[in-house]
Amino acid sequence: MNSAEFKIQLQGRLLSRPRQELQTGDNRPAAVVVPLLESESGWKLLFTVRSKRLNHHAGQIAFPGGTLERHETPVQAAVREMHEEIGISPQNVLGQLDDQTSPAGFVVTPVVAIVAWPQKLMLNLSEVQEAFTVSLKHLQQMKPRQRIHRMNQSQRTVYFYDYLDREIWGLTANIVHNLLEFTPSI
Repeated sequence: MNSAEFKIQLQGRLLSRPRQELQTGDNRPAAVVVPLLESESGWKLLFTVRSKRLNHHAGQIAFPGGTLERHETPVQAAVREMHEEIGISPQNVLGQLDDQTSPAGFVVTPVVAIVAWPQKLMLNLSEVQEAFTVSLKHLQQMKPRQRIHRMNQSQRTVYFYDYLDREIWGLTANIVHNLLEFTPSI
């Protein structure tokens, strides 16, 4: 499947399904970009490792993102945060995945976007200590570990993807799992 067909199929799948939108209630609204990198060696996902000095999810693997500012949409917030954290912006937003809750009190909207690759990242070291990529094909072939996690009065499945010496888990892994449900096979 060529690049244009992949983008069209993924966007069609994202836009043609009912998306799970969660009410924020006492939680704060946030958004992340799920950066799909279009490179000569195939499709990849870009991940960041959060600074160990942050109050929430310090040192964890994440997607670029953060809290919505007043009058901001999830797409606007995700794109703004991506630029603030790693110095790049997406070329094209394809759609949104299901909202996810965070134990830190956020309701996160994942925004799937295409990013030209390679390009130079400018990491904001107060928020991001490093960035790395994983082949989308590799993720599609993995069988993640999972466990049931109880949070407040509810429970949810938490996924774990092991990649080299890294463990992608929790909110980020759940977003990856949701993305892979709609991604065409590569």
